[in-house]
Amino acid sequence: IFVDFTGYTCINCRWMEINVFIQPGIKERLKNEFVLLRLFTDGGDNAEQNQNLQIDRFKTIALPLYIFLSPEDKVLVKTAGISSQDEFSKLLDQALKRYRLSVSKQAS
Repeated sequence: IFVDFTGYTCINCRWMEINVFIQPGIKERLKNEFVLLRLFTDGGDNAEQNQNLQIDRFKTIALPLYIFLSPEDKVLVKTAGISSQDEFSKLLDQALKRYRLSVSKQAS
C-alpha cells in the first residue's frame, strides 16, 4: 500500500506528480504493483483526520510524505520530500523487497 500524504497547496507534491509519478516506469509500477491511497491534509472532507493520522502515527507534518505499508499495516518504507525518478524507483524497489521478505517470513 502506497500512502501519499499530500496537500492541495503543496508545491513539492505537485512537482513529484508532474516530474516523477507520470514517468512511464514509475506510473506503471504504481498502477500494477501498489495500492495507492492519497490523503490530503490541507483540504477536503477528511483533511483534519488525515493530518491527525500523519502527525499521530508518523510524527511529522512534512509534505509530501510517502509511506509504504504491508497489508498487515506495518511500515515498510517512510520518506518525505522530493526525489528524482531514479531515487523514487529505488524506494519502490525497497518497499517491494521488504514486502516480499515479510511474506516469506509469514509463510515459514
